[in-house]
Amino acid sequence: MTTNPSTATSVNSGGFVTDNPYGYTDAAGTRSINHAKCGGRPQFLTNDLIIETGCPTPVIVDLHGSLIKTLPIKGRFSYAGVSQDGSRFALQDTLKSERFIIYSIRTWEPFAEVKPETPGEEQSWTAFSPDGSMFVVGSPMKLALYRLP
Repeated sequence: MTTNPSTATSVNSGGFVTDNPYGYTDAAGTRSINHAKCGGRPQFLTNDLIIETGCPTPVIVDLHGSLIKTLPIKGRFSYAGVSQDGSRFALQDTLKSERFIIYSIRTWEPFAEVKPETPGEEQSWTAFSPDGSMFVVGSPMKLALYRLP
């Protein structure tokens, strides 16, 4: 429990990450994990890895705030989900027509791109199958399921 005013943005099995102040809270207390002044809403990819999409290029940090990887993409991207098995995650390009880039957490490389035929009204709902082999995109009016390589 924390007495600081903060907004939890994502949880793992031991605690939660907040965006104001940017930190990780668990049974041992709260510690800063801010790697860069990026803004945005940090999200867990695994129990130990967090993605920050508010940076000029998205970054992956660990629970200590150490930089693990900078994704070499430019633009405005938002977090769009992670597979339950922790093998894949998706980022949504928020500037161009709706598209999602699917990454491998093992290699940090993109391996698929999903462009829905019918974009969502504001922002689409997204989800992975538990093993990461499928990705669903849609709105209350229409859902589309994509099999990933």
